[in-house]
Amino acid sequence: MPKPTVPRKRISKSSGITPSKSETTRILKPAKRQALKPSTWRHPKPVYASLSKARHIFAKSIRTSWESKKTIGGITLIYGLATILLVRGVLSNSNFTTLKNLLDSAFTGAGGKIASTLLQVTALFGNSNTITTTEGGIYQVIILILCSLAIIWVFRQLHAKKEASTKAAFYEGMYPLIPFLLVVVVVSIQLLPLISASYIYKALIANGVAVLWQEKFATYVVVALLSFWSLKMLTSSLFAFYIVTLPGMTPLKALRSARNLVTGRRLLIWRKLLFLPLVLLFASTIIILPFLLFLTPVVVWIFSILTILWFTVSHGYLYALYRELIKDA
Repeated sequence: MPKPTVPRKRISKSSGITPSKSETTRILKPAKRQALKPSTWRHPKPVYASLSKARHIFAKSIRTSWESKKTIGGITLIYGLATILLVRGVLSNSNFTTLKNLLDSAFTGAGGKIASTLLQVTALFGNSNTITTTEGGIYQVIILILCSLAIIWVFRQLHAKKEASTKAAFYEGMYPLIPFLLVVVVVSIQLLPLISASYIYKALIANGVAVLWQEKFATYVVVALLSFWSLKMLTSSLFAFYIVTLPGMTPLKALRSARNLVTGRRLLIWRKLLFLPLVLLFASTIIILPFLLFLTPVVVWIFSILTILWFTVSHGYLYALYRELIKDA
């Protein structure tokens, strides 16, 4: 026989009697409905904490590098010497002096002086990656990979509050060389759409093959889509270079982790990444201008030193941005 139900006692608040747990009924509030976009029905968009401003990340990277300026300076010096001796060779100032004289004679007056100076600065930046030897391209890749592994190891040690030296960076920092190279191969493949876009632009637009506005519009759309495809893939793979240096990390796992790290905030990351070249361009121009106006014979050497420093500053900023991304991941 079923047990008879016993009605609950109603206890008024004025009686002063506290109801027991068996006599109280917990009422849950109805859940609020949250509208999701169709693109997030299968995979909801993750929620991240807000990132620091780009200038704060840049300042943090400079402070971190300054904490171990001796070690960071040693790696930068090795990178600079190897680049000058094996890639660019000993730079000559005669070509730039000739260009400066031609521009100064072609542009006269106050406005002409400003135009001449801007063209000289543009020529310096345009020739910043000039390779003077046949084997220079191969040497440049080798130097860039080895010094990148060394400086990433130093930044990781500094973040862990451990001591780091230049010698230890080139010994202990080389262990993830093979996984790092495999990520380089993947990044090279991801660059193919961008290379194809450049080829299509030169073949159809630069050579004047596309004449009608419909042809030009279609070409621009294809170039933009291919470039966007490469940029989207490279945004995550850029941070895979830092993830793959972790102990026991495989290239595929690093690429997958980097993709999850940037999901839903690529536009924000693009803004942070765009900040770096703008700062380097502005700072280098400010430093170069006095030498360009008053000490022309040394301007090429000063600019070469600045381009070598770009390597260290770029790695410091990118590693600081990487730490900022994983702090709430």
